Amino acid sequence: MGANANSIFFYNRVKGRTEDDVKALGLRSVIIFRPALLVGPRRELRLAEKIATKTLIPLSRLLPTRLKKSLITDVETLATRMLAEGKAAPAGVHVILAQDI
Repeated sequence: MGANANSIFFYNRVKGRTEDDVKALGLRSVIIFRPALLVGPRRELRLAEKIATKTLIPLSRLLPTRLKKSLITDVETLATRMLAEGKAAPAGVHVILAQDI
């Protein structure tokens, strides 16, 4: 989420520029996923993500599905969707937002 080549935030700006560069390659099919906070097993400890996950998962249970999907994205759900979209390979550029994953 947050990819924007003109963002004032470095990380979002890098993601946005990367998306723009991939789109400019002229490929027949480009599928860009913009997940929310990824939740699932990790090998390394990322303290800020761990705190966010411990906060957002219980909170998300109280929210409607679409809003919940804007906060967290399960890694297995994302992987399944990525495989399905990759196999279908629709022509053109497609951006799939967190709430649609």
